[in-house]
Amino acid sequence: MASAYIFVGTYFHAFFENYYPVLIIIFVITAIWFVYQWLKKMKSEKQL
Repeated sequence: MASAYIFVGTYFHAFFENYYPVLIIIFVITAIWFVYQWLKKMKSEKQL
C-alpha cells in the first residue's frame, strides 16, 4: 500500500496538491485499518 502512495505522489504531485486534506484523511484511515488488521491477525495466531 505504501508503494502506491509513493507512486501516486511522485507522478501526480501537482494534480493532488489541491486535495491534501482529503488525501491525509484517506491515508490516516487506511493506516489505522492496516494496523487493526495486523493486530487482529497477530492476536488470532497467538491464541492457536
